[in-house]
Amino acid sequence: MSELRPEIDLAELLERARAQVAAAQPPVPRPALDDPHATGVGMAADGLIRAQMGADGRLVGLSLDERTASLPRHELQQEIIEAVNAAWASLRGAGEAEAAVSAIDPAALAARLAEVQEQGMRSMHRITEGLADAMRQIERQTRR
Repeated sequence: MSELRPEIDLAELLERARAQVAAAQPPVPRPALDDPHATGVGMAADGLIRAQMGADGRLVGLSLDERTASLPRHELQQEIIEAVNAAWASLRGAGEAEAAVSAIDPAALAARLAEVQEQGMRSMHRITEGLADAMRQIERQTRR
């Protein structure tokens, strides 16, 4: 009877997935450093908050419409953060989706994927061993 080794296929599949994650990480775009006038602009709170980022990555402008005075402090803080992050992403030439993806730490993602792979392999090994034991018991009982 040939021994099934699905954990090998799973390991190979997970290894390929890890390699694809590593290869899919695009280089982090940088603002045009030769253009000191390059800026990025971000808006939040339906345009009531406007942030402007300079080519060096520093915040060079922040405008708050007077209507933001009625916002709760926590909400205002979150909206300002959103506007600044949008300005930063705009400076880098990234849209909202690209900015969100670029915020992912590839090293942390790869480490977590490796951890999940190890857990999966241990579980698969236990399952495979359990199935092999059960098949051996069935085979012994049918020989009697």
